[in-house]
Amino acid sequence: MATTERQPPSSVEGSSPSRPTMFHRLSDNAIDETSDADSDFVKLQKTISKERREARESPQARLQRACPFTFHPNIRPLSKSDYESCIALENAAFPDPAHRATPEKFDYRLSTCPELSLGVFCTVVPEKAKNWTIETLDTAKPVETDRPNGAKSVLVAHIVATRCTGNTITDKDMDYPKDWRSRHGRSADV
Repeated sequence: MATTERQPPSSVEGSSPSRPTMFHRLSDNAIDETSDADSDFVKLQKTISKERREARESPQARLQRACPFTFHPNIRPLSKSDYESCIALENAAFPDPAHRATPEKFDYRLSTCPELSLGVFCTVVPEKAKNWTIETLDTAKPVETDRPNGAKSVLVAHIVATRCTGNTITDKDMDYPKDWRSRHGRSADV
């Protein structure tokens, strides 16, 4: 659609000599005189600006500003190789030692029933995270051996669960058999 500008004569009622009137070519032989093009453009620009502001303040954008890496979490079962990261995360999350799972409980859970525990991991390139720290970065394992950028799989959250027979989990359910290493597969009361 071609657009041309023309200064209307000042004698036309309702027209302003200081503002050009916009003409939109509707077809080869018809021309429509309208001044709506400016307001449509303004509405479009306002919409674009609003969408940009909303995108900047979205939860994903706020999270990305807080993390020096792309936040694409990977959820997988925890294993014995995650033991040190679990301890570091637990210590960071619970300042009061009475609220933490003990290292012995982690050892038991990750050795006998790792399928009940899940970890949320993110890939972090240590070189890009110089001004950012998380307690589990030092205990993190490489994403791949010999990866050029040294990226690590960093534990950022975990769920360490237990099995129980009742409808309510009790402190006894959260405990572990103290002789679990010597039982060799025999059942326990816990």
